[in-house]
Amino acid sequence: MTGQNDSGQYENKFTLGFHAELPNIMSANKEDKEAPKFVNFEVYPLGPGKIHVDWETDKVTQGEVRILGEDDSLQKVQAESSKFDYDHGMDIYGLKPDTSYKVQVQVKDLNQNQSVSESKAVDTPPGTLQ
Repeated sequence: MTGQNDSGQYENKFTLGFHAELPNIMSANKEDKEAPKFVNFEVYPLGPGKIHVDWETDKVTQGEVRILGEDDSLQKVQAESSKFDYDHGMDIYGLKPDTSYKVQVQVKDLNQNQSVSESKAVDTPPGTLQ
């Protein structure tokens, strides 16, 4: 565009528009048989009977946290309610205070490929169950 601006000066203007579609990374690919890998996996005690679990995967996944007793018996399972993502975090409540647990995460990608993390030990802080 060429013309006079608000200050009375002549100027040349041009605009450029660009549109591109990004690849759809949130769709299943039947040929993908590779299980997701854990990039990061951390467990933090929050208080009596409470822990926080963070994990990151190299593919978009959904997961569930498994709480195991010292003898590897399954004590609790909590499924993730959020959508598929790379970064995940979950608070777990209702554990016995001053108790040692092992925490494990199982993830599933859009193609139903599964992985299970290594177990991480965590001690819940002492106190009364809240």
